[in-house]
Amino acid sequence: MSIVVLLVFMSCENQISPSIYIDGDGVYDVEGNYYKTVVIGDQEWMAENLKTNLFCNGDSIPYLSSNEVYSYMI
Repeated sequence: MSIVVLLVFMSCENQISPSIYIDGDGVYDVEGNYYKTVVIGDQEWMAENLKTNLFCNGDSIPYLSSNEVYSYMI
């Protein structure tokens, strides 16, 4: 009978738990919708999905109902 021992060592240095964050400054889109943001480490992330229907230049973002439609757009 053999016994196998597996040891795993991980460093926690410079790692931030995903559950630990601080509120960010927030951002607005081209339509004026406000989005909450959070800061994780040295990066600021949006805390919710975009609600806008416009690109920043004012063009409409097309609604693509399937992958097939998307393949014709690229």
